[in-house]
Formats: sequence, C-alpha cells, structure tokens
Amino acid sequence: MIMALKADTGTILGIIALVLMLPVAYIANMTTPMVADWISRRSKVSLGKRIAKIEKKLAELNKYPVTSDVESTILWSIKRAENGILLAANGLIIVIYFGVKSVADVNSASFRDFTGLAFFIWLFNIFTILRDRYAKDFRWERSAQVRENLTKSLEDLKQLYASWP
Repeated sequence: MIMALKADTGTILGIIALVLMLPVAYIANMTTPMVADWISRRSKVSLGKRIAKIEKKLAELNKYPVTSDVESTILWSIKRAENGILLAANGLIIVIYFGVKSVADVNSASFRDFTGLAFFIWLFNIFTILRDRYAKDFRWERSAQVRENLTKSLEDLKQLYASWP
C-alpha cells in the first residue's frame, strides 16, 4: 500500500511539474527583454551594446514593408484557423482515446501503444500551436506595432545613454 502511494505521489508530482513549467517558460520569454534592458542600465558599455543591437534589429526589420491592419488581421485569422483545426484534432483524439478505452482491454500491449501514439500526437499538436503563436515569422517582421515598440525602446535607451554620467 505504501509503495503504491509513493508511485502515485511521484506521478502526480511529475505531472504537476510539467504543467507548471509552461507558465514559467512564458514568463521567462516575456521578461527577457526587460531583464536585458535592466542589465544594460548597469553600465554604459553594455547600454551602448544594447542600443546597437536594437538599431541593427530595427534596420533589418525596415528592409521589409509594413503590413496594413487588414493584412495583419488576415494573417492572424489564418493562424487562428490553423490552430483551431489543431485544437479540434486534439479534441477528437481525446474522444477517440476514451472511446477505445471504454471497450478495449486497458492492460494489453496494443492499448499501451495506442495510448503512447495518442499522447504523442496530442503533445505534438500542442507544441505546434504554441510555436506558431509565438513565432517571430512573417507577421512579426512586418508588424508596425513591433517597429513602434522597438523605436520607443531605442529612444528611451538613447536618452538614458545621453544622461549617463
């Protein structure tokens, strides 16, 4: 009884750890630019390097034409439709899995293989959705909002650099 409790506790803790790592990864990705700006404020040399890096990124982005609001909305709608299809596929996988589980021998090797395949497809779809949502692709390179944010950040850092003792 105690051995079974330990195994269940370990499994539960493992699942909780995996679930909690997703928000941690999001927080880390969202706070990285803020941390880089904070570090660059600590010394004038690193501030100059940060300014040069942002200027280079802005120059690379300015090579491409900016998308209009309509084009941006269309691109995001296409991406949302793709992600919706993947989410629907995940829902279908879950329904099929539980349908098969209700009629199959859950201790058989075939069902274990099916479980692994269903979980792999489900996980692959989830990672594809997350990757597509936060990818710095065509939408990012041609976004007016990204350029405005970089320009504002650059101006703020240049003011800080000019006022540095």
